[in-house]
Amino acid sequence: MSKNVVYDALFPIYQELNDLVSEENMLKIYSYWRGSQFSLSMRLYDSKQLRPILKASRTSNKDLIRLYGYSERWIRDNRR
Repeated sequence: MSKNVVYDALFPIYQELNDLVSEENMLKIYSYWRGSQFSLSMRLYDSKQLRPILKASRTSNKDLIRLYGYSERWIRDNRR
């Protein structure tokens, strides 16, 4: 589904999106969010949603730190 996009003429952010998610998906993102400004959280997981998962988990704190990207103290405090 190429729309004859001229890659070299794209803004750098659209070139990166094209490389990451394909031309077709870059165009979908463009048509859906064009003109919008947004920022992405440093964390992938919502802390409120993660708390019950941590409490039910039998995985070690060390593995949970690597998996979810939160600090050791935060993981430890929220598993109680």
